[in-house]
Amino acid sequence: MTAHYKTAEALIHLVKRSPFMSFVSSEDVTIGFRFDNKDAYVLGFGDEPEIKHYLDYRDTDAVDYWAYLQLDDLFSSLESGTGLSELKLIRSEGVNDIHPRVDSLVMKCLAELGPYPLSDREDFVYGSLFGYDDPQVIWQSEHSPLRVLRYCDEENELDILVTSGFSDQNSENCFELLMITDPDSAPLIRQFVGWAINFEHQFDTLEVGDFLQTNEERIPDTIYGGFLVLPPVSINEEFPVGNHMSNWRVLLGATPSELAIAKTEGPLHIAQKIFEAGYYDTTPDCREPVA
Repeated sequence: MTAHYKTAEALIHLVKRSPFMSFVSSEDVTIGFRFDNKDAYVLGFGDEPEIKHYLDYRDTDAVDYWAYLQLDDLFSSLESGTGLSELKLIRSEGVNDIHPRVDSLVMKCLAELGPYPLSDREDFVYGSLFGYDDPQVIWQSEHSPLRVLRYCDEENELDILVTSGFSDQNSENCFELLMITDPDSAPLIRQFVGWAINFEHQFDTLEVGDFLQTNEERIPDTIYGGFLVLPPVSINEEFPVGNHMSNWRVLLGATPSELAIAKTEGPLHIAQKIFEAGYYDTTPDCREPVA
């Protein structure tokens, strides 16, 4: 095994050990690594991270970031299970279309190894998934740090509603709620906030396959009778919080007839039909029933 191969393998292990790797990958950035010579190693993301070695850094294609580190520090970090102590990250000249917070995300992925502050959930996880513009705080608990946030997906003309705070504590059923709907859908926003308040005061497990219903057959001003609780299909189900992992729980609107079938045949049967109709993780104001 050559020294170059060992270095490339070490860099791959460095990136893969971080719970933030998938979020860096989704930013579609390229990272070059330099040591105390002309060699360069360029990280690319496909199904798995890949490293390409160059004998001269000047032969590389343009990269978004250059990471300068010491070889001894790299191997010591991997052997001891600690973060890098010597790393300098520089954005390449002329790269101006990347949000400044991505610089910190890349640095966190490469150099840090937890425990991570709870603020990383909104700063990096939510930012990478839903956009780095500050979200609107729709509701703030008076009893805990729990909040309901709204992100605007202007490209797809959607609102993304998320809770932030349920996953503060590590548990077997650690989650945050997610609903994607049409912009400014007041009835669905009220429902989402209502369920957040309900779970704050009567916290219980929320498993994939559960149903959420009110006492009324139909939610006022909507076509829905309640919600299916599902894992997301458009993003990864897991994400890092502090020193543990949490899960998304998507609230997917279902009509009264769809809920009735879901209770007898299982929620995944109805969910699949909703997905086939084009509503991946999405609860629009109105749609045709699938059952």
